[in-house]
Amino acid sequence: MSNKNESIEKQVVSKMESPAMEKSLKQVMPEFLDYNRFLQIATRQAKTKLKECKNLDPNSILIAAYEAAKFGLSFDETRGEAYMVPFNTNVGTKKKPQYKTIINFMPGYQGLIKLCRNSGMKKINARIVYENDDFNFWLDDDGDHLEHSPCLNSKEDRGDPIAGYSIAVFDDGTRDIFTLPYDKILEAKKMSKTKKVWEEHEEAMAVKTVIRRHCKMLPKDTILSQATKLDEDREGGKKTQEVPDDLVKAGVVDAEYKDVAEEEEEEEEQSTKPNVDMPKEKTFAMKAKEILPEAQITSILYEDFGYNSLDEVPDKEKEKVLDAFARAKNNGGENA
Repeated sequence: MSNKNESIEKQVVSKMESPAMEKSLKQVMPEFLDYNRFLQIATRQAKTKLKECKNLDPNSILIAAYEAAKFGLSFDETRGEAYMVPFNTNVGTKKKPQYKTIINFMPGYQGLIKLCRNSGMKKINARIVYENDDFNFWLDDDGDHLEHSPCLNSKEDRGDPIAGYSIAVFDDGTRDIFTLPYDKILEAKKMSKTKKVWEEHEEAMAVKTVIRRHCKMLPKDTILSQATKLDEDREGGKKTQEVPDDLVKAGVVDAEYKDVAEEEEEEEEQSTKPNVDMPKEKTFAMKAKEILPEAQITSILYEDFGYNSLDEVPDKEKEKVLDAFARAKNNGGENA
């Protein structure tokens, strides 16, 4: 490892183990997640990515760790709950591109299963069906029915994949079955920006695609809704990473990194407007974050309006949403 990389590793490890990072993580992570164990594994994964990836932005690793903690998922590869996935990302602007490797948190299919259980489901399982398996799916007056007996020979003998399915079981014993033809899964693969992961772990990625699609149709809590949307957005190459205000305020992530992200977003919003000198207006997101902390914004958005993020709020409702944030602030942070 070069002296420069050693210096970056020391910087990242120092910030990961800092009291400010500890405070930030403990504020968002659920009680069942062991902080010391989480930090140990996240730091080990960070060191691995620093060795593997060129031109890596160290701030992105800290943000990825924060996001995983918020969802209560571990980077332990033996559990398959969460991963640090590298993306080649333009952190500059369209006019002045500057590409760096950004490490993004992404849930694995075991992570989505865990979040489903945490949201109130008794269990959820998903499988891929191959052409030589015995598989039947039918509908009648009693609902959906599915039978699957996998071919137990080698993977080659099972034939090509033909479908995926997911079965969710609730505490009252009711079930919900979801099936997805494999050509739809291949469409997701084709559109994905994580093609290397698909090439190396196609079946696991296919299972995650089935679960994620199924979750859209199931009752779920805010955390699961956010996780599935984040995973889908990052798979599709949409906005890859938001910079948490908590990490900037705590001094864990450089303030300049936050400024660059906001400037890039603002430039995209202004790209179709005349190039004239005028005062820059605050974005909707900036106004919202001046009123309430990020966690309260997320809660009110989902519970009162049904949105998972500020990006989903249409222009015609933005003032209404800001008014709700202001009322919540005046009420001491409670939803109005």
